[in-house]
Amino acid sequence: MRRIDHQALGALCLGLAALADPAIAQAPAIGGAARASEPQALSVPAGQKPDRKEEVYVFGRATELIGKAQAASEGIVAEADFETRPLLRAGELVEVIPGMVAAQHSGGGKANQYYLRGFNLDHGTDFAGSIDGVPLNFRAHPHMNGYLDLNFLIPEVVETVKFRKGTGYAENGDFSAAAAADFYTHDRAHENFVELNATNDDAYRVVTMGSLDIGETGALMAAAEYEGGDGAFENPARQKKWAAYGKYTDDLAGGKLHIAFMGYDQDWHATDQMPSRAIDSGQIGRFGTLDPDLGGYTTRYILSAGMDWGKASVLAYGESYQFRLFNNPTFFLNNPAKGD
Repeated sequence: MRRIDHQALGALCLGLAALADPAIAQAPAIGGAARASEPQALSVPAGQKPDRKEEVYVFGRATELIGKAQAASEGIVAEADFETRPLLRAGELVEVIPGMVAAQHSGGGKANQYYLRGFNLDHGTDFAGSIDGVPLNFRAHPHMNGYLDLNFLIPEVVETVKFRKGTGYAENGDFSAAAAADFYTHDRAHENFVELNATNDDAYRVVTMGSLDIGETGALMAAAEYEGGDGAFENPARQKKWAAYGKYTDDLAGGKLHIAFMGYDQDWHATDQMPSRAIDSGQIGRFGTLDPDLGGYTTRYILSAGMDWGKASVLAYGESYQFRLFNNPTFFLNNPAKGD
């Protein structure tokens, strides 16, 4: 067994403490007149002000899942984990799930391309989603079965994201072979606000959110956003997107009543699937296009009402949906006269 050099150990501890607090670095070595636990005043030249210390905030997830989660492949992500991250599109909220990636093609109004642990989940065939219990995948869709478009989400209204990976969760139902994500929204806004964001490539977003207490236990929350812009491609995206969300909650009959409305409308043009040979030959640039008419139009309106009593709940919902996609993947190869 090696003998511990107490003086060397003390010097090491003092050095580590000095990294955390410059004031401690001014204390004399162990054995001197003052102790390291009594930091000395910093020596500041005449006419200069001492540097102000910067506060560093470290936060983590406070939800205790030991004994509750069935496996390490499930968890809950609170808004502190995603409220400060930049988002190019609402669908990127799923990237708070470890190993999850959301990509985009065919413009901003089409469902994301989802990837988990390196596997392509397409537009939701093997990835299920819901918001406050309302399932979001489409069983029958002209583009593909299980189509999951999350572009209607207003990120500011989302409070937590609960995720589960794998096939061991029967309650997730269809389209959850790879994973499932459940979005839960706020009952009340942290504060009432209006926010405007704009970029130098002519993209902008306006969002507002607020809540109002009703009675002793009721609350009404509402949010709306409008987003537009032309993007970085030579063919302007001409994106026009608006989304609205409203939610009423109240304590009733020993449970929690919740009624919600979601509305979404988007029109866009897309620069899609450019052949590398067209770029290499100089026919178009990296941001060019062979067909300026690509894009689409989509709307979605959801009305839901439910009651929750602990682990028991009842939910009813209805929705209206439209989707039009103009695509040309072979560029008149299959039908030279009318295109694809």
